[in-house]
Amino acid sequence: MADDLIERLRDAVTHEGNITFTEYESIVREAADALAAKDKALEELRAELEALKRENKSLSAEIDALEEEGCGVDDDIRKLNTRAEAAESQLEMARKALEPFAREAEVWGGYDETEALVEGWNGGPASQLTVAHLRAAARAQADGETP
Repeated sequence: MADDLIERLRDAVTHEGNITFTEYESIVREAADALAAKDKALEELRAELEALKRENKSLSAEIDALEEEGCGVDDDIRKLNTRAEAAESQLEMARKALEPFAREAEVWGGYDETEALVEGWNGGPASQLTVAHLRAAARAQADGETP
């Protein structure tokens, strides 16, 4: 449509189309209306572009804030990782400390859980340590369970 209007307008201006003044006036009016519509569409696009620029600026600020906040999260994650590594190291030390108890539990395999490990004078227990304690140490050492 625009190409046809442009061609007719060129013909009218150069008088190649041998048109009447009324026809010329009609073509010019149609061209003016088309230009006005294009101007209106262009202004709408510019307004939309400005709105998108504002939204983009707002989103960029939001992203910057989230990135700054994310840096704090990264620090927290690093601290937690350090604490987890320290806990794993302590757990490994505890497991090594339990190894003798776990081996001793095997020796006491046939005894009752409440059996005292050492007899005191007159047959009473000389220690509060029982076979159950040894077995719990064995489980903790083998499976990582808390005794």
